[in-house]
Amino acid sequence: MPLVVLSFYKRKVGMSQEEYIAYWRDKHGPLLRDTPEISRYLSRYVQHDLRANDAQSSVARLEFDGMSEIWYKEGANRKELLSEPFFLERIVPDEQNFIDVSATRYSVYSTPSIMIG
Repeated sequence: MPLVVLSFYKRKVGMSQEEYIAYWRDKHGPLLRDTPEISRYLSRYVQHDLRANDAQSSVARLEFDGMSEIWYKEGANRKELLSEPFFLERIVPDEQNFIDVSATRYSVYSTPSIMIG
């Protein structure tokens, strides 16, 4: 059964929102997308930069700078990916370049049964 992980990130201290987004989009994201050792486990990878929404001032803003959706083809693929040498040697260290890893939060769930669009 497919598995989805939603991860929430804060940018590294001293990094602007623009620097954070550019690094994530142009350097880190392509490592996941373009590396066969990583992409073979994934069916979907989506980055969302999170910004304040003035239209809903009565709702508290999430205190994160970005969120990702990582869709695994099978639930077991997550465990396999997390032990993949390329992931451990390149992806994990690269996260230190733009993410406050200690502030990362995530939620894991199986594929939703109802989707619109």
